[in-house]
Order: sequence, then C-alpha cells, then structure tokens
Amino acid sequence: MEKSISKKYKLIVFIAIVLVLIYGVYSIMSVSYIPAQLYLESGTVLVNNKQVHKSITLSENDIVETKEGTATVFIYESIVILVEPNTKISISDLTKSHPRINQQQGTTWSQFTKLAGVEDYTVTEGNNRASVRGTGFELSENKVMTGLGVVDYSFNSNQFSVYENRVIDNGAERATTPLERARIENNLKLAIKQLQQIRQKEIDMHPILVGILTKTIIGKIIERNEKGEIVSERTASKREIEEYISRADKGEYNVDEITAKIPIKVGFVQKVADLTKEIQRLQKIIA
Repeated sequence: MEKSISKKYKLIVFIAIVLVLIYGVYSIMSVSYIPAQLYLESGTVLVNNKQVHKSITLSENDIVETKEGTATVFIYESIVILVEPNTKISISDLTKSHPRINQQQGTTWSQFTKLAGVEDYTVTEGNNRASVRGTGFELSENKVMTGLGVVDYSFNSNQFSVYENRVIDNGAERATTPLERARIENNLKLAIKQLQQIRQKEIDMHPILVGILTKTIIGKIIERNEKGEIVSERTASKREIEEYISRADKGEYNVDEITAKIPIKVGFVQKVADLTKEIQRLQKIIA
C-alpha cells in the first residue's frame, strides 16, 4: 500500500515538473503583451475615482485621472501615453488592432510604436478625433500637435492631415513654435525612457536566458596584459551588459545582425529586439 502511494506521489511530482517546464518553454517561445497598464509617475493619480499607489493593469472603460500628478499608460506595450497633470482619460476600446482612448480633459502625448500588431490608434476629445498609424503627437482641448509622422485629425467635422511640426489649433493650422518643439523633444525623451523600462522589465523576467544569450551575443570578455598576453577570460558583467544595451540604443549596433546570431528564435528575443529598434528610431529623431 505504501509503495502504491509512493509511486502515485512520484507520478504527481513528475507531471507537475513537466507542466512547469512546458509552461517555462512556452513563456519564452511566445510573445505576450499586457493590453493596458498604468505606471504611476508622481503625485495623485486616480483610477475609477480611487487613488493608486503603484503600477496597475487597466481594463476597458477604466477612467484615469491625474490631479497634480502624472502617469504613463501603455496599450499593448506599444502605445505610450504620457498623461500630464489635471488630465482625465478613459479606455474606450482595447481591441488589439484598433485601440481607442477618450480624452475628457487635459493634455496627453501619445507615442505609437507599431509593435504587438497594433494597426492604428484613435483618441477622441469632445467632438474631435485624432487617428494615427505610427507617430507621436500631443492632444489637448481643440488642439493637436504632431511631433513626427502624420496625424489624421477631425475638428468640428473638418478633416486635417497634420504633418511633423505642425499644429491645428481651434481649426487653424500653423507651424510649431520653438517652445512647442522643445516640448516635442522632451516628450520623445520621456517616451524613450518608458520603452527602456518596458524592455528592462522583460529582461528581468528571463535572467537565465539573458545569461545564455549574453555569451552568444557579446561573447567572452578577454583581458590582456601589457604584452598582449591573455590574462583572463570571463562573461560580461551586469554593468558591461548595460553599457552594451546603451550603445545599441544609440545605434552603434545593428539589431537584426545581432538577432541573426541566435540559433533559436524565441519570442522574448524578438520583443526586446523590436523595442530596441524603436528606441533607436526615436533616438535618431532627437539627435
């Protein structure tokens, strides 16, 4: 009887280990994106009239309101929405290909990155609507300002295509002012910072895989003496990995060439690569 229980127990443990391994492999091979999440940046921020004290996930119809605070909302980790103080937005639709936000008051900067299969993105503000397919823009009451790309903007039933460094202000088109261009650059820098945080979070979730990939991508760190003789060989330190990533962000490395070195194609690698290429793209704009 005891032997029977022991065998049954071992079988259960074996099945549990196999399931854990399968889940682990699946999580590495697949790519997952959180539909909507909020990162608390500073001050007082409410979600559905309740103050939040940490980053949380969001759902359709959730209402985000900043008082004197600021927050960042990510849609499928692809659209970065910088929510300024005294702003109120709601999540209208989380359909992956066509997410929608309703902006009831205040000012937001939206950075569309074309990741995660999102095709376009729409923000409504009163009777006005801004739709994009890969750009960065600021939206406030009766005003849209495009930082890069093109925004399709509807104002009181009038249709506009708002190009880079152009503004539609109460239905009138004009060029951005020096102060507005400075705001655009600052918002791009903030968007880059947020994309880097998303990437770091992804890296932190896969420490073992990162260690293996580091050996493939960076290789061994060889230290030599004054005569050129090899003193030691080691793997890259955390600081050296961070420096490598920083140089990649500046465009010093070709991301596609790096990923081509990796024999097994896993979702984690592609996600990190896509985020890095988007960071490189934005870095070039503000360089």
